[in-house]
Amino acid sequence: MNHRRWRLARDHEASEGLLEPAEVQAEREHIRLLMALGQAVHDRRVAIGLSEVGLADRLGVSVEQVEGIELGDPDTFHPTLLPRLAHALDAQVDLRLVPGETSDVTFSGRAA
Repeated sequence: MNHRRWRLARDHEASEGLLEPAEVQAEREHIRLLMALGQAVHDRRVAIGLSEVGLADRLGVSVEQVEGIELGDPDTFHPTLLPRLAHALDAQVDLRLVPGETSDVTFSGRAA
């Protein structure tokens, strides 16, 4: 099933000129960013062959916290984790934030 074809209720409302309040839009963007970060952490961890337990050990956190980070749970992520994640994943972190557009987070191997 291709979910990309589904038209979300908010997209339908926007097409009719009904817009979400700014605070709802900001919260939605926050959630998208956390989900993008979680996916980037997961992808990099898997790419370097590291388990959740291994990443938790490198970060000095619980496996549950690693799971929360990868799922985009706002209660398990704090911005101070970014440098620690980069070090633990031996990666460079690229963060793209453009107001009104989709944010993007990538972890890439550091240049030798």
